[in-house]
Amino acid sequence: KGRGWLLVAHSPLVLRLVCCCPSGGTEGPETSMSDQSTFDTDVWTLTRFVIETGRQAKGATGELTQLINAMLTAIKAISCAVRKAGLVHLQGLAGSVNVTGDDVKKLDVLSNEMVINMLQASYSTCCMVSEENKELIITPADKRVSEGEPTEKDALQQGNNIVCAGYTLYGSATLVALSTGAGLNFFMLDPAIGEFLLTDRNVRIKQKGKIYSLNEGYAKYFHPSINEYLKHKKYPEDGGAPYGARYVGSMVSDIHRTIAYGGIFMYPANEKSPKGKLRLLYECNPIAFLIEQAGGLATTGSQRILDVQPEALHQRVPFVAGSPDDVNEYLTFVKKYQVQALVVLDVLEGLVHQTTVAALIALRSGAVHQVLLAQRHEFASLPELLTLQSAGGAEGPARATLTLKERGAVHELPELLVPVVIQLAVQVWGREGSAKAHDQHG
Repeated sequence: KGRGWLLVAHSPLVLRLVCCCPSGGTEGPETSMSDQSTFDTDVWTLTRFVIETGRQAKGATGELTQLINAMLTAIKAISCAVRKAGLVHLQGLAGSVNVTGDDVKKLDVLSNEMVINMLQASYSTCCMVSEENKELIITPADKRVSEGEPTEKDALQQGNNIVCAGYTLYGSATLVALSTGAGLNFFMLDPAIGEFLLTDRNVRIKQKGKIYSLNEGYAKYFHPSINEYLKHKKYPEDGGAPYGARYVGSMVSDIHRTIAYGGIFMYPANEKSPKGKLRLLYECNPIAFLIEQAGGLATTGSQRILDVQPEALHQRVPFVAGSPDDVNEYLTFVKKYQVQALVVLDVLEGLVHQTTVAALIALRSGAVHQVLLAQRHEFASLPELLTLQSAGGAEGPARATLTLKERGAVHELPELLVPVVIQLAVQVWGREGSAKAHDQHG
């Protein structure tokens, strides 16, 4: 239409295209927005970011760059499959279960195979662990390498050894969260150019949030410390606003929201899953690494996640992560219940063949009540006991049956002397009645 284009350089790296009329002036407000736009010619793509990170690392071989690029190719292919899932019948179940008991969906199978094939073709890793594969996945060896075939021991490493971790969110947009140990960064897929663009650099989680995230449907099976913490969040004693509850059921989705808005994500152990539900190697460890890179905390409730020594490929652990203040507050409730009882020594001495009896008396309701019997350094632990009486007098044979009163009920439990190990903060009362507080390890 006889219009020309004028390139106006606002900086050495940003050019603005301005549509010019034949008269020499620019078009007025009636011109559509598409006629004027700003282009950034110094785009930070994920590929560029990884290459730059590799250049700054001492002794870098380029293998991590190869691995991440292979992973990104798989992510793009999976993103395409997710968008077409409803059209090509990729949704639903594949008719089998994985090694940890989850129903395997068609997209799970496709994604697993895609990632494995891409990483094997990159020759940048010796082995892989996946929730869809029971055994260690060994990749074809590079002919230049002669260290021998990898074993499970190579994979059973603490999270402290992680070099790089990330997750991907699929949906209307595809987002990659990635850290190579120097902060957490978000990248968004631009389908027009097929590249992930840096959208958020050095992401930081809030010091304290306003949201808690867990499946409260299992509240019946939670430890009392969990339920007391949740009650504290719902009904704050200081009169403050209660926390909001958000739970998707997808760990990555819930963790991403927790990082973005602050708060706490919890998947603790319970009676049905005493060891927790989430897998240590490929769920808890990478997410804990990313949370810490963003300034948050991740714990099992008794130990930092990244300090846990894996013992099996598909090992499960309790998992709590999020804003530092929220996680630390949760740990105060856990520690409150770990200090369980007073230890009273010698109060029942002589009841069972001059055996010294140590009884643990509960300090508070809801704590674990225990009674310990000691003879020749043997101990027995009995749950939920309130009082202890002898079985019919002041004396009885060793290993005698004792009558145990539990909330009004009477139970007789023989063969009590079984070795156990206890570790807790206790207050000790000796023969003279003096009290000493210390940590007792028995």
